[in-house]
Amino acid sequence: MKAQIQRSLCGLFIWGQEEKALRLKIKLLSVCSLLTVLMTTSLCKPEDGKPSQLYQDFVKTLKAEQAANEKWLKWQKEKSQLNEEILRLKLKIRYLQFKNKQLDNYINTVSDKINVLEQNKKEYETLKMQLEPYLNEVVEKLEAFIKEDLPFFAQERTERIAFIRSTLNDYELSLSEKTRRILQAVIVEAKYGNTSDVTDQFLQLKEGTEPSYVRTLRIGRIGLFYLTPDSSACGMYDRSSKSWKPVSDHIKHNVQRAADIVEGKKRAKWIELPFPRISQ
Repeated sequence: MKAQIQRSLCGLFIWGQEEKALRLKIKLLSVCSLLTVLMTTSLCKPEDGKPSQLYQDFVKTLKAEQAANEKWLKWQKEKSQLNEEILRLKLKIRYLQFKNKQLDNYINTVSDKINVLEQNKKEYETLKMQLEPYLNEVVEKLEAFIKEDLPFFAQERTERIAFIRSTLNDYELSLSEKTRRILQAVIVEAKYGNTSDVTDQFLQLKEGTEPSYVRTLRIGRIGLFYLTPDSSACGMYDRSSKSWKPVSDHIKHNVQRAADIVEGKKRAKWIELPFPRISQ
């Protein structure tokens, strides 16, 4: 296409040069004709002052030739304009052909994307049918695990289970949002295994007694201890019996030191504490 455009432009340039030379030639012919007329007028003019028939015919022929030259020049101008228009239209056709090809490529690309989306949609429907029952199973297992776990943050963890259960039953929530909330609850529970804390709370240390105000020490999810405010009594939670068991004075002293370390009151050091065996 580039070569064709260059040839067309070159042809127009050559034609322009030829047109200039032709115009100059016509002007020279006109001057020569005028000189001829002047000479003929002096030679052929009769005595009575009227132009001869030969003179009249010559003038008539000259005017006809001038008119023909003007028409020819007009046609050459129109021809140049037509050539330019043809070149413009050819360029436009080339461009439209290119755009058509480009649009075909766009259509093919969009079709491929639509096919991928359709495939993803089918896979999503399959995943949805598998994921929803699995999420419900995860919540049930998490709730059962909390019931068997150490009894710390009981109210917070119970409310969290209730919240994710309501999430599963919420029709307006998307599957992705349900998954996000349940995974967040699982992550929070998992982090309890890597943290320790000291809290003040009321605990029922024995059945049939009033709750007592105590200081509790949690070591991950492997040990939970309590201390009375006056440090007169200390105990640990027994998973097997799901009750609080008293500990010796030596362990009580170590529990006090461990609580101070967790609260940042003392430097970290090696402390021996009893931990019950965790069933697999």
